[in-house]
Amino acid sequence: MANHGDRTVFIASALIILGLVIVGAVFPEGFGNAAQAALNTVTRLFGWFYLFSIFGFVVFLLGLAFSKYGKIRLAVCRT
Repeated sequence: MANHGDRTVFIASALIILGLVIVGAVFPEGFGNAAQAALNTVTRLFGWFYLFSIFGFVVFLLGLAFSKYGKIRLAVCRT
């Protein structure tokens, strides 16, 4: 079995998510307002980047699908 290292990243992520869930449960209205403000800011500042990224990704995938590499089948890994 492959060595996946220690669990530091998992524990840090789990603690951050748990903290956000607790804050959201204790202060639902304030948390909702803050989340909406963050979404509005990110959308206003980086919406163009998101659209261009998705467009580029779709163009890349279509190019890949219609090239000679589009015939390669992905293998199922069974362990």
